Amino acid sequence: MTIRNEYGHTAVVYGDKVYIWGGRNDRASCSTLFCFDTVWHCWTAPKTTGNIPPGRDGHTACMWKNYMFIFGGYEEDSDAYARSVYSLDLDKMHWSYIHTTVIVQLQEIYPLGEEATQHLYIAKKMYIFGGYNSVIEQHFNDMYEFNPETHVWKKLNCLGKNPCERRRQACVAVGDRIFFFWRNQFYQLFFVLIISPQQSSKLVNIQSEDMDDKLIDHSDMYVLDFQPSLKTLCIIAVRMFKQDETVLPHNLKLDIMNMYTPNKITINRPNNSAG
Repeated sequence: MTIRNEYGHTAVVYGDKVYIWGGRNDRASCSTLFCFDTVWHCWTAPKTTGNIPPGRDGHTACMWKNYMFIFGGYEEDSDAYARSVYSLDLDKMHWSYIHTTVIVQLQEIYPLGEEATQHLYIAKKMYIFGGYNSVIEQHFNDMYEFNPETHVWKKLNCLGKNPCERRRQACVAVGDRIFFFWRNQFYQLFFVLIISPQQSSKLVNIQSEDMDDKLIDHSDMYVLDFQPSLKTLCIIAVRMFKQDETVLPHNLKLDIMNMYTPNKITINRPNNSAG
């Protein structure tokens, strides 16, 4: 079978198969499930039943047991960024809509409908970070935890310096740590001009056209440690309370330098590049 060209889809691995769902091409979004058999090197489109989610792109997907969970993304049918969670039983090929709740009701802690987030599974929980919502023109750097057994969302307040708001970054879970790397956000220029009232409306149009697609690429890396060692906590305390580092052994100085020295490879993205 022929797989159409598309982007903004997700891929998960279950057994010896790779499952691809969602995405879009230049004409429309897709809600068809595709399967690639890594043994026979062939593509199929398994038939699915249940509450099939609308086609979308820029969503995120993660495996838990025999279930593929999806969240977020841009739904073309509703012309909105989804806040819904669906799961697909890959043994039965049956979709289910997940009714989620929050751990506290004092504030809004559902992840805002967004795209280009990252979805990871670690220690029996799922985590999403970052993303972008073009309706309100805002990037995010929030971290949310989702329990696939209880269907409960929880917003995390992580210690340390958070990554700046961004989307389409790369994330990978290694043991009890998550590594965040790269990707982009909008950057804004602020300036003052003395103009006449007749010129003000034209300026607004010029600014919106020129600034919508301006992105900056980051090459920084962050590590979120779910079970930091005593050594890591001590290094954080040394920097937090500005202790004298000159008396420390050479190997600890190297550890501190490796933990806190930022990358400096930041590139301004051309206006005509894809975001």
